[in-house]
Amino acid sequence: PLVVEAGGPPELFPTPSSAAAPVRLRHPKHDWLARLDLKWYPVPAVSSFEASVGGIRFAAAPFNGWYAVTEVVRDLCDEQRYDCLPAVAAGLGLDRNIDALWRDAAQLVVTEAVVASFAAARVALVDHHALARGFHDWYKAEMTSRGYCPGNWKWLVPPQASSLSPAYEGLRKMTEYTLRPALLPGEGWRVHERRAFGTGAGRAGLLFGAAARAVFVAARLKRRAATPRLRVLVIYATVAGATRRAAARLVEILAGARVDAAPRDADTLDADAFDVEAARADAVVLMVATYGTGAAPEGARPLLRHIGSGKARLAGLGHAVCGFGSSDFPRFCGGAAEAEAALARGGALLERRLCPTARVDARGDARADFDGFVGSLAAGLVDAFGGRARGLGAVDRTSRVTPMTFAALEALRDGPGRRDPRLELLAGLQIATRPAPRASWWLCGGGGGGGGG
Repeated sequence: PLVVEAGGPPELFPTPSSAAAPVRLRHPKHDWLARLDLKWYPVPAVSSFEASVGGIRFAAAPFNGWYAVTEVVRDLCDEQRYDCLPAVAAGLGLDRNIDALWRDAAQLVVTEAVVASFAAARVALVDHHALARGFHDWYKAEMTSRGYCPGNWKWLVPPQASSLSPAYEGLRKMTEYTLRPALLPGEGWRVHERRAFGTGAGRAGLLFGAAARAVFVAARLKRRAATPRLRVLVIYATVAGATRRAAARLVEILAGARVDAAPRDADTLDADAFDVEAARADAVVLMVATYGTGAAPEGARPLLRHIGSGKARLAGLGHAVCGFGSSDFPRFCGGAAEAEAALARGGALLERRLCPTARVDARGDARADFDGFVGSLAAGLVDAFGGRARGLGAVDRTSRVTPMTFAALEALRDGPGRRDPRLELLAGLQIATRPAPRASWWLCGGGGGGGGG
């Protein structure tokens, strides 16, 4: 399907069949093959990959190219796919009980049919011999000029006539790793469809005629142009992956409520990329694991230093913090405390605080802790952004928090180079010297603690 989005929620429409007429397979010597009605679409378009650039993953990164003959042949012939070889063997008069090489003979006929049919339809196609030789020549040039060229042998050596190519031996010592920027596998379109439209929803648009769809889209775009979707930047700092998974779950919840959100890894999000993302966002959520004796993960510290430097683009941003750790450790959720301190030093406005800072305890009921944070965040977004966050209004607001004293907040604002004793409140908040004002910051629990996600 095609997705159209401009100033409002996305709309889903079918791809017109006339836009990609299939190539029907014919064989120059075997007329009977046409009766099998084998066909394949002409252009391999891929829309489920994401572009990873500077630590940011862009979901809308579709691309297309042209087929290698072996791709089409495998789709038609593999047993776990369309498995057309028994029918082709029958057309050739091969006895599958006697002819040990019947699959080889049938596959060669299909290969010849694909090459001839794509050529007759004037659709680009490359044969596996030319492709393998061309890549091997390029690989040798890369090794000469750069000294490295990563790749996966099984994806580069053709599945047919493999040993007839110089790549069969020439590439067998390749090392596989990923260079960035890169196109990386992402989530399939059905996942995005469920998030944007709900289960079974969105498909009503597939029933409209072309003219009706155009009117429908224009009306909805005009109606929603004045209320752009809420954008939330979710940044996670993880150690073992639990915080990353929680961030993905939060993004899924937000997307289900028609809020634009995507997870960003603090380990790869540099200062410039943060500023670009923050300039487009209405709010930022920092989800921070705890490492070692009670600190934020090492890879997140450059970003936290930038946020606390006063140079980051924090003005007007709504913000919230969620820490992950284990109460088995004396400094519990210290990573969240570091994130709080960075936001305070960087000039994040008190009145843009969305909800109390939460702590997710791996030793206790982590699910309840996280759900409480999500509920508080949802309520905060509704309070701060009104109708733009109306889809979040049904989320329960529950969270176990401790009010942070105004004195501790002022201590945080003393600056990155100041060692004020009141900062120790972040290491083990046990008392409140006086009730905090309505616009105060909140801190869940006390100090740091390893065992984070």
